[in-house]
Amino acid sequence: MKDNELQFDRTCHVLYSKPCKKEILAKIALHYPAAEREAVWEQVQRQYVDFLSDWRTDLGGRKNFHNGVGGTYDCIAILSYYVACRAVTSFREIEAMEENLILPAFRRLKFVDCNKPFFKKLMYKAFTRAKSLCDQWHDYEMAVSPFDKDKPIYYEFTACPAAEFAIKHGLTDIMPALCNVDYASMELIHARLVRTTTCANGCKCDYTICGDKDPYLRDPRRDGLPAEPVSGRPGCSGRLRLCFGGESGIMKLIRIWNDTNFQLARAYMTIEIKETLTGSILDIGGGGEAVIGQIYKDRVTAIDNCEEELEEAPDCCSKQLMDAAELLFPDDSFDNVTFFYTLMYMTTEEQQKSIREAARVLKAGKWMHIWDCDICSAYPEPFVIDLDIKSGTHKIHTAYGIVKRDAQSSDSIVHLLENAGLRIESLQEKDGQFHIQCRKG
Repeated sequence: MKDNELQFDRTCHVLYSKPCKKEILAKIALHYPAAEREAVWEQVQRQYVDFLSDWRTDLGGRKNFHNGVGGTYDCIAILSYYVACRAVTSFREIEAMEENLILPAFRRLKFVDCNKPFFKKLMYKAFTRAKSLCDQWHDYEMAVSPFDKDKPIYYEFTACPAAEFAIKHGLTDIMPALCNVDYASMELIHARLVRTTTCANGCKCDYTICGDKDPYLRDPRRDGLPAEPVSGRPGCSGRLRLCFGGESGIMKLIRIWNDTNFQLARAYMTIEIKETLTGSILDIGGGGEAVIGQIYKDRVTAIDNCEEELEEAPDCCSKQLMDAAELLFPDDSFDNVTFFYTLMYMTTEEQQKSIREAARVLKAGKWMHIWDCDICSAYPEPFVIDLDIKSGTHKIHTAYGIVKRDAQSSDSIVHLLENAGLRIESLQEKDGQFHIQCRKG
């Protein structure tokens, strides 16, 4: 039977993915002679349609990222195969089918090491963005514990449509075969998953995730349940360090993990900042690592439109929650304005507004400094840059990543600066990085 002939409500349900269909057909070919395979496949298809006939209609169809490859509907398709072919299949075979759908994406992430702070933070950001998307559909009810650099990441699902489906149809015995892929996927990125229950055999599916070298794994006390999570903050727009801003944050990351070959756009670049600034400094996007704040300390007023980034920044300078496009300072307030890898998180329009506002609050004859990089493409593959920053005795390591459609270059930034009435005094470029010094008036 052709896929387009299957009779189910396609306004609210979706068809199994092509990779999932390929997996099922391969297993049918393994167990049945050629003359029987088409009939067996049709049995699986009819079982799939029957399952959907009284299934939830509120899961978002194609709009919901959970319904893609390896997602809820692929789970239903695999369970349809299990029911139709129970006599020949096995737990391990079902487990392998799910692995074949999920693990290839993680094998492309061989450079990821969740023992490193950058990747641990990136993963946490992914989960918090995932929660915001789960909240849109109320399919997977998700809670994420606040980030603590010294503790494992913890989140949990208190509702799971796949588990709900298995319970409804008496298939909880085979559900671990679909869930076990979580362990294997974490191992491929040098992480470990500790889990006590799932929604199929308990009231929640808990995820405690840490690097595979984390001392937590050797702690005999780890068998105790982690602290109960609390709902995270709403997603912040604008500059989101160690995550993928722009389109949809971390679920964008998960889409990327599944659809592309994720690679670092730059590898361990080193830049030097000379401590030459005098007077007051307004640092735009100065949350997170607070690089400028760490160097110039109490002379710096750091602003960021993400409260979480400000809270994470060390208390080395003044910090204010503020949008760069609508600064709340009077005209001619600061001796210096800095943008340290901040403009890359903005659209071209946002860059224009922020630079104009920065020029407004800069005193006449004073300086604006911009550190950033050329970005030819940051979509659909992400752009990530890993930096070692040296300034006197200060040594700071950080990384920034984005997904966005707007390209940028030193020339495009220079154009925006000149349109804002600023005079370019110096432009230094090396390996795709640039430092622009300009003066007002």
